[in-house]
Amino acid sequence: MKLKAILLICIFLFFLSQNVHATFSIETDLTSINFGAMNPNGTKGDVPSQGVTVKCTTDQGNPWYLRLHLETPLTNVNNPSSMISNENFWWYGMSTTGSGALVMDEQDFSVEKVAYTASAGEGVSGVDIKLQFKLTIPSNIQSGPYSTRIILTLIE
Repeated sequence: MKLKAILLICIFLFFLSQNVHATFSIETDLTSINFGAMNPNGTKGDVPSQGVTVKCTTDQGNPWYLRLHLETPLTNVNNPSSMISNENFWWYGMSTTGSGALVMDEQDFSVEKVAYTASAGEGVSGVDIKLQFKLTIPSNIQSGPYSTRIILTLIE
């Protein structure tokens, strides 16, 4: 039995303000990533191979954090009662153009976590953060396309 898992990333552009002139934004270079056909008990990592670039920009110069979480578990688009647990889906950092701390070890999506911690002054010209993803398919899962949204949040 083959399982095709499709992961969709939802892009959010955040404009938050502490005062009239504050602007924060998040942009990504991809709108979706595809794990392709996978077998039960199979694992595929380093997806996509070039990574997803997340560009974070702020005009405040204060320390900030990039956080990730899933809107829902990976859900079969044909049968929404079939889901892949968030503990079977991971993210990890590849690289950054910033001088802050990037989490480079695997983190599952069981709870929202910080991916990047920026120091004061970072982000005015934008910081690129490259992320990759890993997925393990459980043995007792229904085959079909699965999707979810990854929520990216910039917090100052």
